[in-house]
Amino acid sequence: MKSPIDAYFASARRAALTDVADTTVRRMARDIRKACPTAFATLQTVPPNQCIEFFPLKLEGAIGRS
Repeated sequence: MKSPIDAYFASARRAALTDVADTTVRRMARDIRKACPTAFATLQTVPPNQCIEFFPLKLEGAIGRS
């Protein structure tokens, strides 16, 4: 009986990790979509353009802020 219980808890842990990863990707996509064009730079990697660098900006009172 121990094996099915361990499998259940392992499945619950995987589900929790998947939920955290999904939330993170959604937040990143939202931040990228709303970012200023100069807030990103592509890093020189091999193969090229595999990583991006994000510069968070604090725009208090900026024109066009949504």
